[in-house]
Amino acid sequence: MMGHTHALTGTLAFGGASLAVAFKAPELIIGVVYTTGAAMMPDLDHPNATMTKACGPLSWLVNLIFVAIFGGHRKGTHSIAFAAIIGVGAQMALNYRSTIAGGVALSILMSLALAALVRLFKIKGWVDDIAGVVISPVLVFLTPLDLRMIPFALTLGCLAHIAGDCMTDRGCPLFWPLSSKKWTLGLFTTNKVGEKIAIVVIILGILAEIYTHAERLI
Repeated sequence: MMGHTHALTGTLAFGGASLAVAFKAPELIIGVVYTTGAAMMPDLDHPNATMTKACGPLSWLVNLIFVAIFGGHRKGTHSIAFAAIIGVGAQMALNYRSTIAGGVALSILMSLALAALVRLFKIKGWVDDIAGVVISPVLVFLTPLDLRMIPFALTLGCLAHIAGDCMTDRGCPLFWPLSSKKWTLGLFTTNKVGEKIAIVVIILGILAEIYTHAERLI
């Protein structure tokens, strides 16, 4: 899937989760923003992905680290283990948010997700490179905002990405590092007609979720 399609799957995934759990308004905002951005995070293993270009040198450096650890595109980062690592890492960082190490780690994870989302809007200049890098650390270090939604949002976003790529003909190694076998439904090829149809279906699903939320508030 392309970056914008993955982002939509993240929105759809969090919308579904928010129907099952009564989140408060701040949690809804944080959840949908960071789940949508995190839905592009597994593509940090690809040098030309939206995610890798999201926040300049930071995402480029993370790309090098991820490739070294998880291998090339659609390998370790496209597994259940990766989503778990991101989620556990974010939770540990959140637990130690008051420390420099914990705050920096949480800021980096949040910055990557938010920067990828901003990048999709193709804002001219350096705004899309620095927005996530500036906003996320501010939220972590300078506000008392409850960020307990972040580990869930990042994990859900990664899982949404992996589920989406499993629908393509290339699939994902879900059980890496235990197995390199790629699991696929083979429903369509990335950036072809099938993906465009998938985008329409995803958008309809998001609209249905919005309608359901609206009915709850009436």
